[in-house]
Amino acid sequence: MVGTQRRFRIIQEGLDRHRIGFKDVAQALGVSYTLVHRTARGLGNNRRVLRHFLLLGIPAEALDLPKAMQAENHNTERVA
Repeated sequence: MVGTQRRFRIIQEGLDRHRIGFKDVAQALGVSYTLVHRTARGLGNNRRVLRHFLLLGIPAEALDLPKAMQAENHNTERVA
């Protein structure tokens, strides 16, 4: 199932550390607030939103990434 283990509170705290909200993420990516919120809640798997969360320092473990993104994130971590 889609992002069922996603940790909403950790995602929200990560955004709070940057003093931004879901609306700010939506504006930065040119997507709707609803899309960002649904992705954070685990009701969707928008990869652009998930990548943005990763760039903001939200741990991959909290995001319950789709398998394809887990491999992508793992490869990126090795290179960095």
